[in-house]
Amino acid sequence: MSETLALPQTHVRIDVDFFDENEKKKLLAYPTAQQIEQLVLNGLSVPTAEFLTYYLFHKKRPGKPGYRSYSEISRNIDRAIRDLDDWVIFSDETIVSAPDATPQDGAIIERIGESIALSVVNRIHKLHEADWDKIPEHRGRSGFPTFDYRTTVPDIASDGKFVIQAEAKGTAVNNTAEKTASARAQFNKAKEKKQKVAELEAQNRYKYPADIRYGAVCALGYTGSARCWLLDPPAEGAENPRRVRLLNRMRFLSDWFSFITPRSQLAASMATRFIDLLNLEDPFQLSGVPLVRGNGEPFEISRFNPRSRQHGFFRNMSQVVDGPAGGVAMQMPSRDILFLGIREDLLELMAKQDFERLLIYDFPTSTVTKTVRCVISKGRMHNIRLPPELQAAEESRDAYVRFTLTGALHYSRGGLVFGVLPVPKAKAKDDLLK
Repeated sequence: MSETLALPQTHVRIDVDFFDENEKKKLLAYPTAQQIEQLVLNGLSVPTAEFLTYYLFHKKRPGKPGYRSYSEISRNIDRAIRDLDDWVIFSDETIVSAPDATPQDGAIIERIGESIALSVVNRIHKLHEADWDKIPEHRGRSGFPTFDYRTTVPDIASDGKFVIQAEAKGTAVNNTAEKTASARAQFNKAKEKKQKVAELEAQNRYKYPADIRYGAVCALGYTGSARCWLLDPPAEGAENPRRVRLLNRMRFLSDWFSFITPRSQLAASMATRFIDLLNLEDPFQLSGVPLVRGNGEPFEISRFNPRSRQHGFFRNMSQVVDGPAGGVAMQMPSRDILFLGIREDLLELMAKQDFERLLIYDFPTSTVTKTVRCVISKGRMHNIRLPPELQAAEESRDAYVRFTLTGALHYSRGGLVFGVLPVPKAKAKDDLLK
């Protein structure tokens, strides 16, 4: 098993600070000042599963080249794991640069910076991965700068909502306790982007308004805990925040379900519904209107009942034996099996289109050793290499091969389940004859 997904530590510690006194003064004028001060005082400890969710999954979309199919995802995730294993050390409940990683890999630092920044803003506003959406980049002659991510959050001071945006910068330093020239350079880049966005807003040319914007310069060092310096990029008024939050979550869940079951009627129905919501000024008009099959009949919610999984929606999908989750199993180049899944209760909310409950869905993050009953079609088995005794463990009369494996599964706050299941080595012939 890859060491990255089977880490001995359960959390990653991140120290938080204001970039300077001027940024502190502006940030403490935010309605979230109390939450920000607590993070600066105490730092935060992010579950490793959550850190990995952002590092490995937040850029992956069905239509993105290199991430469209099971095999593509498997190869890319394996490469990301190898990147971390070679360049980053998980030590003393934090992460540091490997001693021989000089200079550090810029792409890894960028992804780590995004993971740290989103984890910090999550703690300020009680968010999780399903709330964030990448703001499209606009390049070329008519292009303009944008922040990295956007989402909506409850307004702590009232009954309303905020639309917030985050700009993440990553930098490699020797010691994260020191604010180096590279950190200041990233700070200046964030401030320059803020200034350009402000100019576009003054001309009514910026397409992505917000109520609050956070900037973060995140540092990974050879010594010291991973660090996040916060800065204040001012914002102007925003679009309807509940609409943004709903669309973010529906896009996220539709994309993820397309990963694990791209040919299912439910995945097609989710994708169609998302397009409908996107085109409505008030998408809440479809709240409670269930998804339907090709024949116009609603999906049977009882099919998601864990007690009937052997006969319901997950019957031909890989399933967590002792937990309400199902998904897909695929083999990585290491020959271990990668499981990508979703919790059944979240799938039920999607089928029902229960928008109010989807907006507040928040499952406790954890990493747990679980047994998965892997289900792989016989058509895919010619690309799967397993020990003979494992492949023959369960005879099947239908079009699927089934076998069980045990490994560490990571449960995210957004309802995703993923992990690597080690494949045992083939037994020697002498052992099989005993």
